Amino acid sequence: GERQAVDWSNAGAFEYLNQVVWAAEHAPLIVRSTRDQRTMSIASVDSATGTLTEVRRLTDDVWVEGFPGSPAWFGEQLLTIEDRDDLVSERGGRRALCLDGGPLETPEAQIRSIRGTSSDGRTVV
Repeated sequence: GERQAVDWSNAGAFEYLNQVVWAAEHAPLIVRSTRDQRTMSIASVDSATGTLTEVRRLTDDVWVEGFPGSPAWFGEQLLTIEDRDDLVSERGGRRALCLDGGPLETPEAQIRSIRGTSSDGRTVV
């Protein structure tokens, strides 16, 4: 195919390009952050036009952290690791494995990375 320009910065609103995720059956994902790193945007890329569509936005009053393997496509849904203050464990807020923004596991879990997913959307490692 031909090269396609992509304005990942959204006219300067995002200053950091954190990561690009390629998956065989899905549109590429671009992960970008604001300069103060309190907002992280995950956007899918239309490879024919270069148009971005935001699929998830993470915000925090102090810092939004990226995690190895996150985001990832899981079937037709987006799998992420997110710091979630609304999900309380004995240690306070927690790091959760989320599918389209909703937590998947028990309150005691602290997820650190996603090693991989199956193409059929049934297995996460």
